[in-house]
Amino acid sequence: MSDGNLSYVCEGFYPLEANDLTEAASFFALWKARRTYGSKGRCSRLHLQTMLGPWGATFKAVIEAPSGSETCLLTVRVDGGSHREPSDESRPSQG
Repeated sequence: MSDGNLSYVCEGFYPLEANDLTEAASFFALWKARRTYGSKGRCSRLHLQTMLGPWGATFKAVIEAPSGSETCLLTVRVDGGSHREPSDESRPSQG
């Protein structure tokens, strides 16, 4: 892994490296839109639905293209192979 990113997984997609769960979810939502609608597919909205502890979350995504739109749920988790506790340097300060 580069730049301290973690690897994230979402059912039906290859794992990817991202800065956090939300960034990973935005990539997975875009991939879902492109898979569904082709090259014009995009994710127009992404909202956190449910936190699944510090290592996962479910997001509600609205994906669309000129031909239509749909809402889907994506569950994104830290990949088990890269599951590690954050170091002290990566934790936000409590001050």
